[in-house]
This record gives sequence, structure tokens and C-alpha cells, in this order.
Amino acid sequence: MKFTRGAETLDEQGNKGPSMVAQHRTKLQQAREEISRSKLKLLMPNVREDLLDTVLKETDWNVEASLLLLEGFIKVHGEEMKKIDGEMRSREGVILQEAGIDVERHDGDEERRQRRKKRRGHSEHRRSTKRRHGSSDSESSDDEERSRRRRRHRSKRESRYGKYGVIRESDMREKWPEFALWASEVKGVKDVESMARSQEKELFRSFIEDFNTATLPHKKYYDLERYERHKRRSGRDTVVREKPRVFDDEEERRQEVMREKEREKEQRLQEAYTMLKSGDRAADMREQELLRARMKLAYKTGDSETAQKLAEKLRPDPR
Repeated sequence: MKFTRGAETLDEQGNKGPSMVAQHRTKLQQAREEISRSKLKLLMPNVREDLLDTVLKETDWNVEASLLLLEGFIKVHGEEMKKIDGEMRSREGVILQEAGIDVERHDGDEERRQRRKKRRGHSEHRRSTKRRHGSSDSESSDDEERSRRRRRHRSKRESRYGKYGVIRESDMREKWPEFALWASEVKGVKDVESMARSQEKELFRSFIEDFNTATLPHKKYYDLERYERHKRRSGRDTVVREKPRVFDDEEERRQEVMREKEREKEQRLQEAYTMLKSGDRAADMREQELLRARMKLAYKTGDSETAQKLAEKLRPDPR
């Protein structure tokens, strides 16, 4: 079955006029020519339309090629074109005057017609572009909203970056307890140590990204030892997957520093006391050695009285 439209005359195949496909192709070509003509007119507003059409036909309605061709032509024949254009305008003015038409009013009407035609060309170009891309106002608004959400999310991530510190791949050994716990509870990896080295590195890179952007699901994954200390102080017995109690990091850090200072102070006092005691004991030992030597000398020389006195001093204290 053949669909035809057109004149009543038959062509060589016995069809009535051009087919619907041919008519559609003709309409598309006409629309293409009109769009190309409007674009080139915007780019070369001072060139006559008949010259524009001639150049477009030569380039198969390619606007860029027509523009290059016109620019080269004007560069070579620009003065001659101005002269011919002036002569045509003068001749047109004489004809209008002979016909009793106001030349200035006619020029104004012509300019208005040109402006209306230019606006129609713009509107047609926008409509064709919209049809070609299938865009709509609702789709555009949806894209803008998605773009705003992405910008807000990116800004929020950047503002949290480094909140709990920044780690690198070289910190795997130091952060191994937190990494292993995170891999087990969040990623479902039962035995991290049995993983291949490449898989372990890839998983740790994911942990690094969440750590540095402060997006880990629980504070214990940032510093497990600190979390356990805090849990013991608060009297918790088990670690469950729940939102941890909010605590003041700065206050806890300040108290920790104070406790550390107290421990250091006590340690210094203990060391000083130990040194003092050891110094006194050494002095006592040296004094006893000296007394023994004097006592031996007294016995050898027959001074028994001095030897008895020294023996009394060397006798241990009954206390």
C-alpha cells in the first residue's frame, strides 16, 4: 500500500504526486535552509539576502563554510560591492519617488520588516534546538536542583575534611585496630588478615577516604582505644551498633593532659626518692668499709680499746 499526496497527475510509477516521505524530506530541507539563512544573516547583517542565498546554495547550506566564503569575497570585492549597492539604492529611490512613495517612510518600513524577520528567525532557531534536544523546562529545573544538591553535598564534605585528623596509606599499621573493626562491622569482612595484599590496600584506601572526610558511621573507628576508655568510664559493658553518647572532645583532652602531668610529676618524685635512698645507702656502705679498715688496723697495732669502740659502731642497730 502506497501513501501519496499531491497533484492529480500521475508520475512514471503511477503514483499521485510525491510520497509522504518525500514531502517530509522536503519540509526538513526547507527548515534547514531557513535556519541556515537566519544564522548567516545574523553573522553578516549588511549583505543582501540574494547573495546570502547564493553562497548558501554553493556550500550546501553550511553556515560556517558560507561565512568563510563571504568573508573572502568581501575582502576581495568589498569596494565594488559597496558601489553596486549604492547604485541599486539610488535607483530604488528614484523609482519610489516616481511612484509617489515617501522614501524615508519606505526605508523605515523595510527596517521594521527586517527586524521582525530576524526575530522570527531567532524564535524558529530556539524551537528547533528545543525539539532536537528534547529539553523541557521541567527537565532543566530538575537538572539545576540536582546540581545544587551536589554542590551542597560537596561543600559539606569539604568542610568536614580532617575533622578527626588525616591519615595515609603509610598509617595502616598504626590504624590497624580501627581498620579491622570497620572492615568487620561495616564491610562484613570476617578475617582481614587472610585477604590478598592488593584487596587489603584497596579496602584501606576506602577507609582512608571515609576517615579523612569524617564520614565513618561511628566515632570508635577514628580512635578505638580512646573510645574504649570513655566507655569504661561511663560504665558501659558492651559495644553495640548505636549512636554513641555525645561527649566533649576538648574537655576530655584537657583532663587527659592534666592526668598525664600528674603521672609525670609522681614519677619524677619517685625517681628522686629512689636516687636519694640509693645515695644514702652507698654512703653508709662506704663509711662501714672505712670503719672495718680502721678496726683491723687497731687490732694489728695492739690498740684494743680503739678496736672495741669501732666494733660497737659496726654492730647492727637492733631496730
